[in-house]
Amino acid sequence: MKLKDLSDLIIFDAFPLTYDPKQKIILTHLLHLEEQILPQKLCTIYTTRNLAEKFKKYCEITNYKGLFTDNFCYLEPYNFIDIIIEKQHTLQMFTCESQDADHNLMILIRENGKLNYIYAGNFLDTRTALLNDDFAKWISQGVEKLYVNLKHVPDDQLYKSVQKLPLLAQCLKDIDTIVEYHEGRTFAIYLNLFGYENFIHKLSNRFPKRVALLSNLSIFSDYSEKRDDKLLEKLDVGRIFVTDGVISEEKAKENFEKHGNISINVRADSASCLPIGLNKGNHFYRLCYSPEPNTFDLQLLVCLCKPKRLYGIIDRFNMKSKPPKHLIEYCKGIPKVSKKPQQQQQPDAKLENKPALPVILGPISYNQNQQGAHRGPFLDDCESDEDNS
Repeated sequence: MKLKDLSDLIIFDAFPLTYDPKQKIILTHLLHLEEQILPQKLCTIYTTRNLAEKFKKYCEITNYKGLFTDNFCYLEPYNFIDIIIEKQHTLQMFTCESQDADHNLMILIRENGKLNYIYAGNFLDTRTALLNDDFAKWISQGVEKLYVNLKHVPDDQLYKSVQKLPLLAQCLKDIDTIVEYHEGRTFAIYLNLFGYENFIHKLSNRFPKRVALLSNLSIFSDYSEKRDDKLLEKLDVGRIFVTDGVISEEKAKENFEKHGNISINVRADSASCLPIGLNKGNHFYRLCYSPEPNTFDLQLLVCLCKPKRLYGIIDRFNMKSKPPKHLIEYCKGIPKVSKKPQQQQQPDAKLENKPALPVILGPISYNQNQQGAHRGPFLDDCESDEDNS
């Protein structure tokens, strides 16, 4: 993604197909990397060593030849760096790194000492960032524009201030239910290659010494239990194998008939997920989980940063650019909770104060678009919250 009012030379989490040596890619996460088309030659990539090493491994296993040793400029977590864009145009950039297994980044950019931009991407570890003194100082005076991933934030007409179980916890609970019901079976879970590191970490903690990684997924994970792919074809009662990719219902049926495996697809697309139908003959389940920010994650971040303008990140995987009003309210801090008119009290009646604290989590929506592969999409002013302020 390009930020229209920043510079055409700064690109977030995308790879322009036309090479320009002046362009700079800022890589904040690796989700959807395997779905992107890499150009013949890459310009300079600004990212941390954690993400760079995974990117290098991906280029090796895909036999990509456009990456060179001098392509990377390494960002130090919770430190700043000066980036010279053009003559007399220098940006000061501060990097926040998640302590979760995904190591996603959030980028703060100052111009002439003023914090003009925060690009949050898929960063969820707001607590760690807030504990850093430099981050707290940078946001203490507010930020002009905050860019966030709005893919899983409901529109105003669908918004409900009702607390639900977080998607990760719900997905793990569903897997626990499936494993318990099909006790004695072998299980195969299919994930995207990148972005689900925290899911694997939580899964391995929930099922200690039972989770094993297969295929390319084992190359990019720090999890120690890694097995050869052929083990999936052998009876290993009670084991939970995790591999990258997606399995069809027909292939899942074949694996069940040949090897007794229960197959589970985990995807971000809620439309393709089905309610759990437990029965002994069921060999295939579709569960929903996305490692991208949910409504509560963004409420917390927006409330802390108090941006003057709020924008949605747009790229080929998400075209939702305009923030809903219920999220814009948090730009001013925690919204006041509307109270119902109190009934007339009798003289001796005791008053009961029951504060209502809304904890909000929205439903999942999924949207892909191939637009902007060459130049990258821009945001117009009408796509921010300006007309809603």
